[in-house]
Amino acid sequence: MKIDNTDTMKMYSPEYVNNVVQANKKDGAQSGVQEKTACDDVDISKEGKNLLVTGKEKAEQFRQQIRFCTFGDIKEIPVEYKVENLFKLDLKADSIFGGENIFQRKSTSQYEVFNEWLDSNASSISENQLQAIKDEIKNATGMVDSWNNQEGYRGTSFESVALLQASKSYLENLKDTMLPEELKDGFQSMINEYTYFNETARNSLMQRMTPDYMVVGIGNNTVSYKYKNEIIQSEKNFYDKESKDVSSKFSDYYSGRMNKEALMKDLRNYVASFYAEHDSSLGAKTLTNSNAENLLNELASMIR
Repeated sequence: MKIDNTDTMKMYSPEYVNNVVQANKKDGAQSGVQEKTACDDVDISKEGKNLLVTGKEKAEQFRQQIRFCTFGDIKEIPVEYKVENLFKLDLKADSIFGGENIFQRKSTSQYEVFNEWLDSNASSISENQLQAIKDEIKNATGMVDSWNNQEGYRGTSFESVALLQASKSYLENLKDTMLPEELKDGFQSMINEYTYFNETARNSLMQRMTPDYMVVGIGNNTVSYKYKNEIIQSEKNFYDKESKDVSSKFSDYYSGRMNKEALMKDLRNYVASFYAEHDSSLGAKTLTNSNAENLLNELASMIR
């Protein structure tokens, strides 16, 4: 069972490496010729080492595109992992009412979907009031629309979760303060559909982009294997908690328990804490601070 150098479609896992080692030992005993290299404390053949190198090269490509919040430095991913064309990844989701989500075809201009609903249901509102509501909606969805419109990977991230929760809170406050009673339930259903679309579409991209396993660095010399189900569940738990944290902060603000200055201070501490812990791998402190400031400015623009 000599493994050919071009055989890059097999997963590099501990079991697979062991099989490669045993097969090459058998071939070596028969032929009397065997070339081996010590790599990661396992004596494997040159071909086995090539698989290892390929897995590390794939990990480097992956790191440049996606960051996981709950795991450390990614050392290696499967050699057969294909990095998808991030410029062609569309945001898609089913509707909570069945069929295609109504925001799917307007993922970069979602305010237009709300406007269409208002045009069909808000005949009792004056033209001036209707326009004022539409202006507020466009501001509420602006940062999420902009995020959806960027190039590359647009899946679930700390930034996308925070912006969506800020947007949702903005829209719900708009509903409570600007819409007549008879429209509130219907508008809340639109908010639910909007939130579901953005959450589900992003989670779908994260699911598609996550490799079958990752070799994660723990400290300087230790690594651990993390498999896809564990990775996805850990990330989901992180983002579920973030959603609740950010939603709670905006709830305190819109209920009057916190003023805008206090809200921004709370958000600043929250965002800075995240970047300090999770962006260290990106290098300079200046970049970390810039990322935090950009997100804070975007969140500030979505506060009524």
